Amino acid sequence: MRPYLEFTLADWSKSKSLAAFSGAALDSYRAQISDPDCVHAMCEDYRAGAAIERQHDAEDLAAGRKIQCPLHFVWSRHGFPARTGNPKALWSNWASNVTGTEIDAGHFPLEENPASILKAFVPIFQ
Repeated sequence: MRPYLEFTLADWSKSKSLAAFSGAALDSYRAQISDPDCVHAMCEDYRAGAAIERQHDAEDLAAGRKIQCPLHFVWSRHGFPARTGNPKALWSNWASNVTGTEIDAGHFPLEENPASILKAFVPIFQ
């Protein structure tokens, strides 16, 4: 599993390498992928997203239910959400008050560009 993990982490990062990940972060990812219960939970999360959560989302949308608290969505310029259109506009279907920030990173903005994450969120929490 470790080769798959490290390939995926590198492939999904902007630099296509593990350079953005600290030793502690890599150790944590490696420990998680080595734990069968953790891998099972990861698979169940993806399974729910492809099945029952889609049904629940459709029901909420049909009923006009939206997230009412402010939602600040952060997405990566080089990650999956950016390739699906306008992430902020997409979230407007699901929440009444949406703001957002695009981060120059791959799939892992916290590891790849932590300064931009702070810049995006500190004003919201003040």
